Amino acid sequence: MSGWRAEGAWEDSGAHGVEVEVYTADYLVRGQMQTRFRRAAEILNLVAAPHLILDQATVTAYGEGQDAFEADQLAVSFDAILLAVVAGTEAAPASAEGMVIPKRAVPAEIIVPPFFVRGTIYITQGSRPIDSLLNASERFLAVTDASISSASSPSLNREAAVVTVNRRGAHLLVVGDEEDRDELLADVLSEEKARDWLGSGDESTET
Repeated sequence: MSGWRAEGAWEDSGAHGVEVEVYTADYLVRGQMQTRFRRAAEILNLVAAPHLILDQATVTAYGEGQDAFEADQLAVSFDAILLAVVAGTEAAPASAEGMVIPKRAVPAEIIVPPFFVRGTIYITQGSRPIDSLLNASERFLAVTDASISSASSPSLNREAAVVTVNRRGAHLLVVGDEEDRDELLADVLSEEKARDWLGSGDESTET
């Protein structure tokens, strides 16, 4: 497989294969891709093409009893990707102090309908958490020690070492330095209202 097609680099650049799960608004897509990178966000952010190319792909519509279909090769629009889980990627740097740009870990909760993602993100030292999120240029944000839940499709609920979230698809981002994570989303949106919103699929719901 051409490493250029998947990552903008040639096969002899040290590319390796990874298993990828891609979540769109309606479909779960599983497949394989080639990449030179080992951090989940880099794998997606550094693809120059408008589509992610997956080999040996399986596509399943959300909902009970939905049949899956397979394709030798499949192109997924980056605009359609809400979340992605890349197997075997690095969840976080071993030492935040060892980064070229020092960063620190903060808890985060992100609503990307129909999903609710909870975990940890890394932000620049000395910055406010929300500023670091909103001013970042990368499309995909890595959330480590993450949990994914969906009120409308509970069969999709899972945990992962790292989940990449399309920040452009996020309707609500809550970050903070509090030790008690349960206070994060509750400060701005009740759990009952959040679950009703995620379950209804109505993007016009006021918060």
